[in-house]
Amino acid sequence: MRRGPSVNDDLAPTAELTCDGRVATTRLDAFRRLALDSALAEIAALLHRSGVRPLLIKGPAFARWLYDDPRERSYNDIDLLVSPGDFRVARRGVAALGFEPVAVNSRRSDAHPRAYHEEWVRPGPLPLAVELHRAVWGITAAPPLVWKRMTEGARAIEVSGVLIDVPSEAVSAFIVALHAADHLGIPRKPDTVRSQHHSRPGGRVNLNPGGRFAARDLHLALERLDIGTWQAAAAAAQDLGAAPLFAFGLRLDPAGRNVADRLGLSDRVPRRLHLRRGGTPIAAQSLESLIATPGVRPRVMLLTRMVVPRPEFMRRRSGLARRGRLGLAGAYLWRPAQLMMMLPRVVRAWSRAAIRAPNATTPRLAPNRGDRQQKNAHLSFRNTSLAYKVRYAAAHPDRIRPYIGRSPPYARRWARDLWLGMGADDHISYYRSIMRSEIKRGPEAAVGGRRATRRTWLSAGQMQFDYLAAHGLVPGMRMLEVGCGNLRAGRLFIDYLDPGNYWGVDISPEILRAALDTLAEYDLQAKLPRLFLVDDLKLAFLPDHAFDVVHAHGVFSNSPLEVIDECLAHVERIMAAHGFFDFTFHATARSEHDVLREDFYYRPQTLMRLAARHGLDARLMDDWERGRHPQSRIRVTRATAAQAT
Repeated sequence: MRRGPSVNDDLAPTAELTCDGRVATTRLDAFRRLALDSALAEIAALLHRSGVRPLLIKGPAFARWLYDDPRERSYNDIDLLVSPGDFRVARRGVAALGFEPVAVNSRRSDAHPRAYHEEWVRPGPLPLAVELHRAVWGITAAPPLVWKRMTEGARAIEVSGVLIDVPSEAVSAFIVALHAADHLGIPRKPDTVRSQHHSRPGGRVNLNPGGRFAARDLHLALERLDIGTWQAAAAAAQDLGAAPLFAFGLRLDPAGRNVADRLGLSDRVPRRLHLRRGGTPIAAQSLESLIATPGVRPRVMLLTRMVVPRPEFMRRRSGLARRGRLGLAGAYLWRPAQLMMMLPRVVRAWSRAAIRAPNATTPRLAPNRGDRQQKNAHLSFRNTSLAYKVRYAAAHPDRIRPYIGRSPPYARRWARDLWLGMGADDHISYYRSIMRSEIKRGPEAAVGGRRATRRTWLSAGQMQFDYLAAHGLVPGMRMLEVGCGNLRAGRLFIDYLDPGNYWGVDISPEILRAALDTLAEYDLQAKLPRLFLVDDLKLAFLPDHAFDVVHAHGVFSNSPLEVIDECLAHVERIMAAHGFFDFTFHATARSEHDVLREDFYYRPQTLMRLAARHGLDARLMDDWERGRHPQSRIRVTRATAAQAT
């Protein structure tokens, strides 16, 4: 059964410029499609021989996935996503096949909003274009996480006799919606460069001819896929920092609006699209990229590339830089002052877009979460409008005092975290540095926050113990505490459990030394606890199916999503058949965010979907929600165990 007419009044193909500047016709489309398929097979075979795994996105992948007759869906280039570590090898591969980098690559700084990919063209009577992607438009997650998430569940298709991987249906649906948001939303000025291969030398070439089929791709995907697949696509969008754009793209089709409403997705226009309006400086989009980039170190690296871009970029943008080495050096010296002069206009443009398009809203918290959390849900919402922040601070000085008060000042904490983040390779090493800094104020403050005292340390540990003792923990069980700290609750678990049944892991050697002091203070040596220093949450050194209870209090509230994903991916292996994993986290009713990369706020649905992706069942512990602790709690079990009970 056909999924729709080949063309209709709204989606009929129109004449447009292709990568060589010629007007596309039906016959030329057919020739180009065959030539691109042949080039794709050639590139894929070469990359496979070089040990590089390319992932085909859009174009031929959409044609074979959504259309009964793939010939109905033309494409003007090949889009290949490669892992960050293989990007240079992929560059050399396409260059060896006669492709040349397009001049627009050197016109873009690394902070340019479309610097997530490079464009290459092979000249000839019918020039062919290839885009090598580090990421996909609209995604703010780091490239390693992008690669990991985009290749999950990938399947292979055959193109001109060569097998090449394409994303799963859920990830493909996510890309379809992003593609629609990019091409069908607020129009942007297309990138144009002077082509060296145009039939008229010096003529302008449109490098963004895609989108002719964006509306139809979205329409067919909505007809083809069920709500479960779109829910998985929304989860991918959330993981990769593109949820507002995904929701916006989905709502561009009437059927997509119904799906978005069922999933509870935002109905706001993302700020990134507002910044594409005519008259907005491109630097405002770069500023948005800087703000949207998660993590202190990635932001510092991106800012560095903005201030000190590549020489090719400098020579194209500055006449001084084209005057030899001294001129290039002078242009680099002048660039910081040039950026400072641009800054007021850029900030004004960004602020106007922020007021028009605040962060996307999300559904309210799930029912049965308690009046206390609904009442304080606004505390976890960080609106990006400066005017909103000023009004909120004036109306609620008590709520912002922890960040601007005297112990310590927010600016001092921000500067410290920025300095520590520059020397860290990942979040684990970064947070280990934070703990090393915090423990100078005492182990209680390091594990309980800057306002923690001995009394709050004791009460927090007692609350954790009382809850687990009332919810399944018995002395004969073996327990693993992830993030055991200085045994705030661990001292009680050790005393309660049979000898040898308590195991604890932590990333901080200083905190574990404090834990040894706690063991001695409470005379717990005879209980034979086991404490381990770890560098990740893969838990690879622990035995299979060994633990009846795994407990992580206050760990995920300080962890980005990739660290949580790593833990959930490996915890099932160490859990006993009827074991459970309890963890706490900062819950938010609206936009997921972090504060200084130390405190992370997540919607419960996000973490439960993440657990389900690893074959685990997750549920909110409602009675904990009614307690006095500010964090929320989720219990994770094996799917088979949950069904048995």
